[in-house]
This record gives sequence, structure tokens and C-alpha cells, in this order.
Amino acid sequence: MFLKWWKRIDYQVITLYRYDKFPNIAKNSIENYLIYLKEVYSLEFKYLSFDTTKFNKDNIYSTTSGFRKIGDMGWDEIVSLTLYDRDFRKTKVNYSFKLAITNNPSITRLLIPRKIEFNIKNFLLEFESDFRPDYGFNYFTDNGEWCTAYSFPRYFKLSSMEGVSKLSKSDNEEFGKNHKEVVNGLFRDIFYINIINEKHLARNVGQLNLKMYILENSLGKLDFVYNNVYIWALDKEELALARKLIL
Repeated sequence: MFLKWWKRIDYQVITLYRYDKFPNIAKNSIENYLIYLKEVYSLEFKYLSFDTTKFNKDNIYSTTSGFRKIGDMGWDEIVSLTLYDRDFRKTKVNYSFKLAITNNPSITRLLIPRKIEFNIKNFLLEFESDFRPDYGFNYFTDNGEWCTAYSFPRYFKLSSMEGVSKLSKSDNEEFGKNHKEVVNGLFRDIFYINIINEKHLARNVGQLNLKMYILENSLGKLDFVYNNVYIWALDKEELALARKLIL
């Protein structure tokens, strides 16, 4: 008798892009995110690291001392901020939350255990005034280190992502060159959960645009979030068909 061992796909990563700077970034905005994640999902972040406009910070701080250092520096100096549930120098994290604040694009990435039933729509609605994405997606992974480990185009080790097909080095490099075009309807890939805008839905699929094709052929569930932002959710069979039609 042979035993088959499979990798556990224990984490999900929510990645959201906005193609300008955060409009209202401030300590209060970050604290509101953290309060929401703690109260709704019991996610409590104890450590943080950050980059500034002048240099990269390799240090990790407790959230209390880290926020104090950022306050002394000034929030305008912060390029990105990553929060963790534990000290990643000693052990893998269970969840993490990264805000690429002054980059273009501005990016939010949240890695959480898959067992948590995270409601992306409620998250988007809660922080509409802080961060309204142009594009985004959700994928599943066995990575439990940090939320950006498989998210950046320059990372090529993408073998353990569930619900992703375009994993080659060339695919990642191509997306890295053209990623700003997602505002105009470019898909990184088709995922189980896609955050898309009207430009994506205007793409032609045969004789119909994508929005009409989804509605007339019941290709997944299209859920309106707010002006120009939709969540398109697919199951495994629908995902395979959507990739054939679009990619």
C-alpha cells in the first residue's frame, strides 16, 4: 500500500492594485484597518517592518515601537508597511498585511489562513474612502512566510499556487512590463476570485462583451461592489472555461 502525500494549500492571498498613491494614508487609516481585522476576523498584528523614501528598513519592530518610529519620521516618508502576527525571523507567520503606500501602483496584500471565511466585498466597502482598487485577485498557496512572497512579478517560484495557470518566468516578466494596463482591462490571469473594473467587462468574448457573456451564460457570479468595481467569482469548471475564453 502506498501513501500519497499532497501539499496543503493552507493560505489565501488577497491582492489589490490601485494605480495612484493612497489618497488618505495616515496612521488613523492603518489603525482602522487593524481594528477591523481584529474585531471581524480576530487577526491581531504584533510586529511590523517598513521602507522609507530614503532607505529600506530591514529591522522588525513591535507594532507599538514601530508606529512610534514612523510617527517620529513622518508618514510621508513611508513607502511600504508590512504587519505580521509574529516575528518572521524566528518562525513562519500565520498571516500578514502589506500596504505599498506611495508606490505606483499602490498595493494592498493580505495573507490569511484559508480556514478564515474572509469577505472581500465587505473589506472593500469598509475602506472605500481609503483604497478603491482598479484590479485585484485572490489565490491560494502553501506559503506561510509573508504576504508578498508570491505576489510580485519578479518572484518566479510559483509552483504551489492553487487557481493560477500562468506561472512561467516569461509570464511573470510579461506581466511585470505591462501591469499598469490592468486599469484598461488586462488580466494577470483568471483566478477563483477576481476584482475587476468596467474595462475588463467591456472585453469582447465572441459576439458579446465579457459582462453580457457572464450574465447570459452564467459564467460564475458577478457581484457589483461600487462604481466601476466588481467581484467575479468562479468555481473550478468555470475557471477553466474562462481561461480558454479570455487568456
